Amino acid sequence: TLLATVFLTGFWILARFGGREYVTRQIKKKLLGSDAKPLDTRFMGYGVEDVKQYWGALDNETRPYEIRSLKLDLFFPICYGAALIFSLSYLSQPRSIWFLLPAGLAVIADWLENLVLLAQFKLFVERGPAGLQSWWIRTASMATSTKFFTLTVVAFLLLYLAVRFSVPSI
Repeated sequence: TLLATVFLTGFWILARFGGREYVTRQIKKKLLGSDAKPLDTRFMGYGVEDVKQYWGALDNETRPYEIRSLKLDLFFPICYGAALIFSLSYLSQPRSIWFLLPAGLAVIADWLENLVLLAQFKLFVERGPAGLQSWWIRTASMATSTKFFTLTVVAFLLLYLAVRFSVPSI
């Protein structure tokens, strides 16, 4: 329940105070399907053209909400990372650093993704699409995919450890 509470609260805070819901509604008016999906939720990553299209659909009224959402999203990995590490530590007996590694990698990947997207969005606002730096966009995209991969590994680890914890003979 700790993990569910942390994740649901984090999503709610981002939606409510970060303006994610407002940004999503505005984007969906201009883009269709997967093009309207927020960059940090694209499991398979994204490229410079995807970023140009997504951020290009934001108007001057929506852009401050995107910046606020990106800034708030810097705190979310710390919160869910602490909850994941606590849960993994509690369930893994004897404690092993190897069980904590995927959670740590997820937090680092998420932080990298958020920092790069925030910096690139500021450049996009200042200089337009030409301000985007393809190497950094690829870095953010790889971080996004890595975040989802490592969080999937953590979910399987938690499931395995929960079963092992509840049935000691395994």
